Formats: sequence, structure tokens, C-alpha cells
Amino acid sequence: MHSALGAPLAEIARAAGARWAIEECFQAAKNEAGLDQYQARHYRAWYRHITLALTAAAHLTVATGQHRRKGGGNRDLIRLSVNAISRLRAEVVHTVGHGAGHILHWSRWRRRHQHRARLSHSRRRSHDPRTCGCVIQAPRSPARSCSTPTARYGAVHTCRGATEVIMNVETVKVGDTLRVSCAFTPTRVVKISDWDVTIVWPWEQIDPDSEIQWNGQYAIPRKQGSFESRISLFQTDPAPWTLSAGDSCGVGIREQLVRVIDIGYCDPPQDVGWLPRPHTMLIVLPVDYEDPQGLAEGDTISIPSAAPVRVELV
Repeated sequence: MHSALGAPLAEIARAAGARWAIEECFQAAKNEAGLDQYQARHYRAWYRHITLALTAAAHLTVATGQHRRKGGGNRDLIRLSVNAISRLRAEVVHTVGHGAGHILHWSRWRRRHQHRARLSHSRRRSHDPRTCGCVIQAPRSPARSCSTPTARYGAVHTCRGATEVIMNVETVKVGDTLRVSCAFTPTRVVKISDWDVTIVWPWEQIDPDSEIQWNGQYAIPRKQGSFESRISLFQTDPAPWTLSAGDSCGVGIREQLVRVIDIGYCDPPQDVGWLPRPHTMLIVLPVDYEDPQGLAEGDTISIPSAAPVRVELV
């Protein structure tokens, strides 16, 4: 690497470190825009191909950046990547026999599955009482705001919310039945799509140190009778398929019974984009949802959470 005489060490280190980002950009352009897929003998032909390929790669990068600045809609899905956007556009344009709604539905399924896989990859499974015997309690007064827990294990965590929430994780295991509820809280609809109603999430605070850049919004399944709407804990009142952008509504969990299909422990707490960062994830399905092959993804109860969720073992 060449640099001007007297260049500071920090500037040299920054330039050297940029090598990896540059290599990743070129690799993405090769994979998604065919940057290296040419058989040209003359400079002009080579220049045309490189220009078109880099333009396509830039378009995909900008689209990805716009999606991430908007927060991606649903905090239970991984954000769209350059590869995912490229694949989606190719499938929408070239796939015969399936509409755009079907393709977007399976994209959401894959992204939810990848989100679960990412959490599973980073979590630590343990039966150590220090990691699973936590009691989380929210205050009774809605005027108090989220505060830092006094200890990682066995602490009383104070967070926003008007409802007391007590959950002894040590007593919960896969296969258990839980009674779950959450008081409905006023919010508003930000936007509507064929599959989701995006609302302002009224509880958790945005994590300023997160790498996910959550935008404070949450997407609730809108299609009546769909798989997503059947397993989703949080619902709107009135029903999501009756709402329009700008409407006021409530969001909460109607009291229901669910069964635990998986438990994840994260140490340190998982970076999910909002505060407080959860250290335990309970993956649940409605008790009346039949899944004989064990393929359903389920919904997530995050612990701790600023939402006034009440969970008790049945």
C-alpha cells in the first residue's frame, strides 16, 4: 500500500482495513451481477460488460440500504441482503406458475427460519441454575421507565410497562404448556402490505449500540387464516385485515395456551435491535396447532421484555 509521507498510522490502518470491504463488494458483484461472466476480446466490449454489471450491483446495494434504513418491517425476520434481493427479483420476473405473493411468502418463511438459526447459533444451552433460574419482574406503575438490571442472573429487572410480569425460567422445559397474555396498548398503523400490518411498537426502546438498526416498528401477519397469523402471539384490535395505514389500534396478546417447542439461552444477551436485550428465548406454538412433523417455526417470547407480557406455567 502506498501513502503520502507522514500519513498518520490510523489513516494507514483504515485504508488497509478497507481491503476486505472492497473484496466483498467485488465478490458480491461477481455472484449477483455476473461481473466475471464475460468472454470479450476487445476493450470496448469488456468496458460495456463491466459497466452494466457494476451498475446492477450498485442498484442491488442501494435497494438493500433502503430496506435496512426502513428497519425491514419485522423484528423476527433477518434483514434482506443483496443476495436475497437479487434472488427475489429474479424469481418474480422469471418464475412461472407462482404469483409475487407466493414468492414473498416463502421469502418471509426463509428469513424467519434464518432468524431462528442465528439465535440458535449464538445461544448457550445450559442447565446451570445461574443461567436458567432468573426472575423478571416489571413495575406496577406505568410512569417508571426502563432501568439497568442490577445483576445478570437472578436479578429483578425493572422495565416500562403497567402490568406485573413474573417468569421463573428454571421451571420451564420443552413440551410445557404456558398461559400467555398481554394487555392491549394503543398504537398506530404505519403501513399495510398484502401480508403484514406494520405498527409502531409501543414498548421496547431502540438499542443505540445495536448492529441491527431496528426502526421501532413491528409487522403483524395480516392475511386471515394464514400460517403466520395462526402462530403469531401479538394481534391487533381491531383485526389486522380491517386496518389501513394511519389507523389507530391496540396491540397485545389475547389470553391463550401455548406449548414450548424450544428454549434458547444467550450469554451475553442477544443483540436484537431493542432494549432490554433478551437472555432467554421461549419458542412457542398454540396448543391446538397440529405439527406432527415438527416443522413449524413458532413465535418467540423474549425474556426480559419491556412489553407487559404475563406468562405462567399451567
